[in-house]
Amino acid sequence: MDIIGRDAELIELTDRLSERRLVTLVGPGGIGKTALAHAGAAALGGRYELGVRVIDLTRIDEPDDVPGAIAGQLGFPSFDALVDSPAEPSVLLIVDNCEHVVDRVADAVDELVEACQAPTVLATSRVPLDVPGEAIMTVGPLGLPRGDVPDPDNPCLRLLATRARDAGVAARHDVASLAALARRLDGVPLALEIAAARLRSLSPEEVLRLLDTRLDVLDRPRYRGATRHRGVRATIDWSYRLLSTDEQQLFDRLGVLAGPFPATMAHAVCGADGDSQLSGDRAATLDLLDALVSSSLLTADTSVAPTRYRMLEAVRAFARERLEPTVVDELHDRLLTHVGDQLVAVLLRSSEAWDGDIIGELLGLYEHAVTALRYALAHDDSGERAHVIVAVLWGVVHQSHTAEIGELGAEVLARWPDEVGGFRADAIATVATCRYLLGDPDGAIELAATGLALAERSSYAEVTLRRVTAQATQALGDTEAALAIFREGAARAADSGLLGLQLELEADVAQLMAALGDTDGGVALARDVANRSIALGSDITTLWARTVEANALRARSIDEAGVVAEETYRRCIEVGYPAALIINLRTMALVELARGDLARAATLTRRALDELVVRGSLNELRLVMEPTFGLVAAAGRTTRLDDLRATWRNLPVVSMIAAAERIPAGGDGVVLERSEVIRLARLELAAIAAADSGAVVGGDQPAGSDQPDAPEQPAAGPMEERPADDGDGARFVALGDAWELAFEGRVVQLRASKGLTDLARLLGEPGREVHALDLAGAAAEQSSTGPALDDGARRAYEDRARELHAEVEEAEAMADVGRAEKARTELDALVDQLTSAFGLGGRARSSGDTAERARSAVTQRIRSAIRRIGSLHPELGQHLRNSVRTGHFCSYEPDRDIAWVVRPG
Repeated sequence: MDIIGRDAELIELTDRLSERRLVTLVGPGGIGKTALAHAGAAALGGRYELGVRVIDLTRIDEPDDVPGAIAGQLGFPSFDALVDSPAEPSVLLIVDNCEHVVDRVADAVDELVEACQAPTVLATSRVPLDVPGEAIMTVGPLGLPRGDVPDPDNPCLRLLATRARDAGVAARHDVASLAALARRLDGVPLALEIAAARLRSLSPEEVLRLLDTRLDVLDRPRYRGATRHRGVRATIDWSYRLLSTDEQQLFDRLGVLAGPFPATMAHAVCGADGDSQLSGDRAATLDLLDALVSSSLLTADTSVAPTRYRMLEAVRAFARERLEPTVVDELHDRLLTHVGDQLVAVLLRSSEAWDGDIIGELLGLYEHAVTALRYALAHDDSGERAHVIVAVLWGVVHQSHTAEIGELGAEVLARWPDEVGGFRADAIATVATCRYLLGDPDGAIELAATGLALAERSSYAEVTLRRVTAQATQALGDTEAALAIFREGAARAADSGLLGLQLELEADVAQLMAALGDTDGGVALARDVANRSIALGSDITTLWARTVEANALRARSIDEAGVVAEETYRRCIEVGYPAALIINLRTMALVELARGDLARAATLTRRALDELVVRGSLNELRLVMEPTFGLVAAAGRTTRLDDLRATWRNLPVVSMIAAAERIPAGGDGVVLERSEVIRLARLELAAIAAADSGAVVGGDQPAGSDQPDAPEQPAAGPMEERPADDGDGARFVALGDAWELAFEGRVVQLRASKGLTDLARLLGEPGREVHALDLAGAAAEQSSTGPALDDGARRAYEDRARELHAEVEEAEAMADVGRAEKARTELDALVDQLTSAFGLGGRARSSGDTAERARSAVTQRIRSAIRRIGSLHPELGQHLRNSVRTGHFCSYEPDRDIAWVVRPG
């Protein structure tokens, strides 16, 4: 079975089928449930004496025909004869597409599994069967490409490229445009496959434009397969026709909600008059939402509070098409009022303290705020409501969406140019901040001046406008003037009782004091701000002050700076503060560079660079240039040094920290495009890490057996059960050739393995995605693979590496995955040879390592380790199965906070 991007799900499915006799794959139409079921059957078919039998229930219209169909496929004349039969050889029974006769399927399967030991049932359905013993496995979309430089190994891009090639598409398309298409289609495999076929006659950009107005662009008119797979519309309609009238009415109305939403928003925006459930209380709305989730027409994220619901984009387009224009306008008007009220409430809370919850709420409302703003621009006579929304989005621009907020905010200001009251000055502060962050400090200062003339009635605007003026002034090189403006803003905030803003601006004052040479004064003020922020409960301000402190401490004590930066970095992960997280990674890298540990510094710098790319914050690229340049110079890799220096000088200053960087003098070089400097930096940093440490990035790790089916024995003595002695009892600690694991009061020991090392890495950085290549290297040890090279040979190798680097970029831009992988493999081999010849430790990365092999190996060994853990500690095994994601990117995403103590040895 040709299945792309489902390796982790396939492993999970085979695990479930090995443990349970009834497994149901649940998910929306077109998500790939049937394909996954058949792939699982192919992987396990040899375990069943009678093999695999398939019942496609789309051929059955009457519920009463279900038992007979099941019995017939197993060779029995009737269902009664089947359940009355003696034990038979084992068989895997796939019961496909159950949703339209789900009640009768549930009864039949329940009776069958209860009465007969032979069959294992694998069902696919858009709703669960809800019978005892059922193991439900939700099948979601493929992982979406992230960042401005998408990974061509992303499953969506692989599926698009493969299906386009199968459909005879001759043109090569830009990876970024294919990534945009994949994101628009939410990673739904059926939609991606149809879109790939459309690329025979349309570009990805044309498909995206058509999707704005026509869902039928994802229809396959000449398709001869099942009707429900003829197009995306047909798969949705299949489920829609099974809803009650009230469920259909709410489904249609939810089409106006562009992003994830809580039940309160659904009730406030999508309620209706009349006799339907939509006219009832919030409990009635919750019942309807639950029904839509059960029908796989709505997803529910219960890992956050309150629960967030969301429609896939294709499903939402289907719902919107069913609404009358007058109803759409009414719902958008309600949305505009509701979002404005919610944002004002957040703004009032933020006047006292900025915490991670506030930023999370703002980001959660962002997509709805954009929808509301666009409605206001088209329909409102006054700018009152629009100005409120733009004003509060000031809290988002440092995290993400900077360009879009800047553009929409500018439209709002131009739409009502004569309005001077309300929140207009605050809205100007948001747009001016966007201009600064996008590299236009002069424009930011000019716009902020117009806002200050209107800010007499808004102390909040006065402070935020002075803040952006000071930031832009510093970016232009006048640090002393910027310091005076920051102090003025902090005093104004104190007079107005805006404690959160006061503390933030005082932290900025501390940063500039240190930049001007008063290290002790800056550190003391930053610590004072952090202490007052802790007392106020302002997480974000605390972390910003600690970030400033760590950066300033580098001039006084690199050891102190390293400790503070690492503590703050880990706290940023917990709170969700990416801007400060990146700066602390940068500080940690500069500390290690000062200590002479080039490998560690390169690893940290690469991590900071990857964070910038994933966030799409390439305007902040200057942040990572100082450690990158320092590392390249220290390692003696001077070929591109002038190009890096020239690019560094040309990048905008959009960070308080980056503004203090001192660019070394040197010769002229070529100013590189941002995508090019990212690729060059990654190549250089990887080579430095490998060469300086004598091993691949990640350091030495214990290795051991990885046989997936080997019987597990405790590593040292019998399994012990005793209270854990670290933190809350969650511990993952290497003990020589064994690991000790503690969870919920129970302690077990296992022999060392690469999979356990991988898990330790993930548990130590919850929520962070780690590439399989990184994990694959982290546990690999090899002896040197090549002789020492003379200078001429070394230069030749480096020249060839640059050629291959350019070839990889060109192939990725053309979506030629095979060519890119071939060039990348040769490039890896060259880096390995350089590492072997010039590294200090003599170990080198395997030249045969590729992203695909890494993904497969890492996925297998992590899942094998989890199975081993589960055999000794079922609770921990279950927790890890639910919380660990594998694939090209792996991560640990628990449903609750667990303070793991991780010591990899």
